[in-house]
Amino acid sequence: MKKLLTTFLALLIFSGCSSVNDKSEIFSSSNRDQVLQDIGKSNMDSTDKGKIVSAIARSAFGDYSLDGKSVSQIIDEQTKFQAEEAARDAAQKEAQLAVEAKRLAVISELKDSIEVFPLGKTFIKADYESGSYSDSIGVKFKIINHSKKDIREFKGIVHWANQFGDVIESTSIDYTHVLPANYVALSDMAVDYNQFSEDDKRLAQTALSNLKVTWEPTAVSFTDGSSVVAPEGQ
Repeated sequence: MKKLLTTFLALLIFSGCSSVNDKSEIFSSSNRDQVLQDIGKSNMDSTDKGKIVSAIARSAFGDYSLDGKSVSQIIDEQTKFQAEEAARDAAQKEAQLAVEAKRLAVISELKDSIEVFPLGKTFIKADYESGSYSDSIGVKFKIINHSKKDIREFKGIVHWANQFGDVIESTSIDYTHVLPANYVALSDMAVDYNQFSEDDKRLAQTALSNLKVTWEPTAVSFTDGSSVVAPEGQ
């Protein structure tokens, strides 16, 4: 089938046009090459020729057969297939946009409840004597519960970006301490550091003042049993 497609493409490129434009020819296992030659030499519209190429490509995957079908039928079926495919793609894109819009709306709601931003950042060398066996990046975070309810736990992601907004690293946070309503807390957290990661090195070496930090809360659980969770991104 790959040879068939290659042959047809060669015919489209190198064959001279004629007045032949017979779409009634029927494909069969014995005359495929001849039909393709006739199409390649014809003055058939380039769009229709392109649909024939696409139909041949589909047949290469085994879920579509050219045999027993006229050139006109293949063009019509390919036209319908492409329209259905476009409709499916549009519906999928619309669904993805709807999910993303809902996710952003929930994140905006969560930001009204919990705020997290870094106050300082340091590089911490491994200290085997104290039980620290790997380097890390120490960050002091300020955490504010803006809601009127006590928070039991929250999750989110801190995105570290350069001055152009290009994200260098993203750090997941899972905070499991109770935060009373309208409460401000300070928390020291360790961010994993991989000496072989250029992004980790860049994060460690860049001053906090030269970073753009974005807080993206993903879930908040309150002590009254209620919770708000953002849908996962696409």
